[in-house]
Amino acid sequence: MKIADALIAVLFFVFAAVQYNDPDTALWMAFYAAVGVIAALAFFGKYNPPLVFVVLGACLAGLAASAPGFVEFLTGPERHALMERMSDSRPFIEETREFLGLSLAMAALVFYAFRVRRAPRRGEAPPA
Repeated sequence: MKIADALIAVLFFVFAAVQYNDPDTALWMAFYAAVGVIAALAFFGKYNPPLVFVVLGACLAGLAASAPGFVEFLTGPERHALMERMSDSRPFIEETREFLGLSLAMAALVFYAFRVRRAPRRGEAPPA
Protein backbone atom coordinates (compact mmCIF):
# COMPACT_ATOMS: atom_id res chain seq x y z
CA MET A 1 0.00 0.00 0.00
CA LYS A 2 2.89 2.37 0.65
CA ILE A 3 3.82 2.35 -3.03
CA ALA A 4 0.23 3.14 -4.03
CA ASP A 5 0.07 5.92 -1.42
CA ALA A 6 3.33 7.42 -2.70
CA LEU A 7 2.24 7.26 -6.34
CA ILE A 8 -1.15 8.80 -5.57
CA ALA A 9 0.44 11.56 -3.50
CA VAL A 10 2.95 12.43 -6.23
CA LEU A 11 0.27 12.30 -8.93
CA PHE A 12 -2.04 14.70 -7.11
CA PHE A 13 0.78 17.08 -6.14
CA VAL A 14 1.69 17.20 -9.85
CA PHE A 15 -1.98 17.82 -10.68
CA ALA A 16 -1.94 20.71 -8.19
CA ALA A 17 1.24 22.14 -9.72
CA VAL A 18 -0.09 22.19 -13.29
CA GLN A 19 -3.15 24.22 -12.29
CA TYR A 20 -1.10 27.44 -12.38
CA ASN A 21 -2.74 28.62 -15.62
CA ASP A 22 -6.32 27.65 -14.74
CA PRO A 23 -8.86 30.49 -14.43
CA ASP A 24 -9.59 29.41 -10.84
CA THR A 25 -6.05 28.39 -9.87
CA ALA A 26 -6.34 28.60 -6.08
CA LEU A 27 -9.41 26.37 -5.93
CA TRP A 28 -7.96 23.57 -8.04
CA MET A 29 -4.48 23.75 -6.53
CA ALA A 30 -5.97 23.49 -3.04
CA PHE A 31 -8.27 20.63 -4.02
CA TYR A 32 -5.63 18.49 -5.72
CA ALA A 33 -3.07 19.29 -3.00
CA ALA A 34 -5.61 18.15 -0.36
CA VAL A 35 -5.93 14.79 -2.11
CA GLY A 36 -2.13 14.59 -2.23
CA VAL A 37 -1.93 15.36 1.49
CA ILE A 38 -4.46 12.59 2.25
CA ALA A 39 -2.32 10.12 0.31
CA ALA A 40 0.90 11.36 1.92
CA LEU A 41 -0.61 11.00 5.39
CA ALA A 42 -1.69 7.46 4.54
CA PHE A 43 1.86 6.72 3.38
CA PHE A 44 3.01 7.54 6.92
CA GLY A 45 0.20 5.49 8.47
CA LYS A 46 -1.77 8.54 9.56
CA TYR A 47 -5.41 9.11 8.71
CA ASN A 48 -7.52 12.21 9.07
CA PRO A 49 -11.15 11.13 8.64
CA PRO A 50 -12.61 14.67 8.69
CA LEU A 51 -10.23 15.76 5.94
CA VAL A 52 -11.01 12.72 3.81
CA PHE A 53 -14.76 13.20 4.10
CA VAL A 54 -14.71 17.00 3.61
CA VAL A 55 -12.61 16.64 0.44
CA LEU A 56 -14.86 13.78 -0.68
CA GLY A 57 -17.89 16.05 -0.25
CA ALA A 58 -16.18 18.82 -2.22
CA CYS A 59 -15.38 16.29 -4.94
CA LEU A 60 -19.01 15.18 -5.14
CA ALA A 61 -20.14 18.81 -5.41
CA GLY A 62 -17.61 19.44 -8.17
CA LEU A 63 -18.70 16.34 -10.07
CA ALA A 64 -22.34 17.44 -9.85
CA ALA A 65 -21.46 20.94 -11.06
CA SER A 66 -19.36 19.75 -14.01
CA ALA A 67 -21.54 16.79 -15.04
CA PRO A 68 -23.74 18.79 -17.47
CA GLY A 69 -20.68 19.88 -19.45
CA PHE A 70 -19.38 16.32 -19.50
CA VAL A 71 -22.73 15.04 -20.77
CA GLU A 72 -22.73 17.77 -23.44
CA PHE A 73 -19.26 16.63 -24.50
CA LEU A 74 -20.32 12.98 -24.68
CA THR A 75 -23.50 13.66 -26.62
CA GLY A 76 -22.28 16.49 -28.84
CA PRO A 77 -20.53 16.39 -32.19
CA GLU A 78 -17.30 18.02 -30.97
CA ARG A 79 -15.58 15.14 -29.20
CA HIS A 80 -12.27 16.21 -30.71
CA ALA A 81 -12.54 19.59 -28.94
CA LEU A 82 -11.30 18.33 -25.58
CA MET A 83 -7.68 19.01 -26.53
CA GLU A 84 -8.44 22.44 -27.96
CA ARG A 85 -8.31 25.81 -26.23
CA MET A 86 -11.12 26.66 -23.89
CA SER A 87 -13.54 29.33 -25.04
CA ASP A 88 -16.63 31.04 -23.71
CA SER A 89 -18.61 29.54 -26.58
CA ARG A 90 -17.65 25.98 -25.56
CA PRO A 91 -17.66 25.76 -21.75
CA PHE A 92 -18.07 21.99 -21.96
CA ILE A 93 -14.33 21.73 -22.67
CA GLU A 94 -13.37 23.07 -19.24
CA GLU A 95 -16.22 21.26 -17.51
CA THR A 96 -15.22 17.95 -19.08
CA ARG A 97 -11.61 18.39 -18.02
CA GLU A 98 -12.76 19.23 -14.51
CA PHE A 99 -15.10 16.22 -14.45
CA LEU A 100 -12.31 13.85 -15.52
CA GLY A 101 -9.87 15.21 -12.94
CA LEU A 102 -12.53 15.02 -10.25
CA SER A 103 -13.30 11.44 -11.28
CA LEU A 104 -9.68 10.47 -10.69
CA ALA A 105 -9.76 12.27 -7.34
CA MET A 106 -13.02 10.51 -6.45
CA ALA A 107 -11.45 7.12 -7.07
CA ALA A 108 -8.54 8.00 -4.76
CA LEU A 109 -10.83 9.48 -2.12
CA VAL A 110 -13.13 6.46 -2.06
CA PHE A 111 -10.02 4.29 -1.67
CA TYR A 112 -8.95 6.37 1.35
CA ALA A 113 -12.46 6.58 2.77
CA PHE A 114 -12.52 2.79 3.02
CA ARG A 115 -9.06 2.75 4.56
CA VAL A 116 -10.00 5.45 7.07
CA ARG A 117 -12.94 3.36 8.21
CA ARG A 118 -10.66 0.34 8.74
CA ALA A 119 -7.82 2.30 10.38
CA PRO A 120 -7.30 1.61 14.07
CA ARG A 121 -8.41 4.28 16.49
CA ARG A 122 -6.07 5.59 19.14
CA GLY A 123 -5.22 2.87 21.62
CA GLU A 124 -6.51 0.04 19.40
CA ALA A 125 -4.44 -2.63 17.76
CA PRO A 126 -4.29 -2.54 13.95
CA PRO A 127 -6.60 -4.95 12.11
CA ALA A 128 -5.12 -8.40 11.51
